[in-house]
Amino acid sequence: MRYSRKDTREVRIAPFRLSYMYRKNSDEIVFLELYHKDKQ
Repeated sequence: MRYSRKDTREVRIAPFRLSYMYRKNSDEIVFLELYHKDKQ
C-alpha cells in the first residue's frame, strides 16, 4: 500500500476486502476496514 495506507495490508474475502495493520512493537493486529471491492 502507498501513501496514507502505508504499512497496511489487505486480504480478499470474496466479494469483500479486509484491511488490517500489524503492530510489531505490541504484537497485535488492528482491523481497519471491511469493504466491498466495487465501492472502493
